[in-house]
Amino acid sequence: MITGHVRCAELAMAANRLRLTMLTAKWHGSREECFVFTRVRAALRYFNRREVRQEIDTASDNLMAGADTYATHPASPAAHQAFGFVFDDRGDLKLARRHLERSGDEAIWPWAYFGDSGELFEKARMNALLPPLPRR
Repeated sequence: MITGHVRCAELAMAANRLRLTMLTAKWHGSREECFVFTRVRAALRYFNRREVRQEIDTASDNLMAGADTYATHPASPAAHQAFGFVFDDRGDLKLARRHLERSGDEAIWPWAYFGDSGELFEKARMNALLPPLPRR
């Protein structure tokens, strides 16, 4: 008998294998795209570990505690976008919003790993109920 967890794992494996195949040179991809995909998938699995989620939450709280002090620091938008990305991916839109409000109006990082960075950044902002960004 196949349990739900086993079936989900089989489907996830098949989907990942298909995506990796599509990124190969044969299908107009590249070795670099394959590497980025596998690295990012491994990172996302890592971020879902309970103890890692707790560390991320603590780091987020620490950044927010000093957010006004470091608002003009050049790395501030990228830090807030990284947290915004993780919380959006996690489905924690309240925390995503806290960071995306402070992340500037241009996608910096890590949105490009998953497609059109501007589109994904805008979608995360919409998920967090933030107003659309001005068009350039």
